[in-house]
Amino acid sequence: MEVLENVWDFFQNEVLGMGWLNRLISTILNACGLDTIGRK
Repeated sequence: MEVLENVWDFFQNEVLGMGWLNRLISTILNACGLDTIGRK
């Protein structure tokens, strides 16, 4: 059971928790005038 809890904690922290970081970085880059949508 402990292994399952460790796997869930990893998934929640590393996968689910990155959405807020992605939005934060995107907002900061947009505030600096950089394009975050296009890839050039």
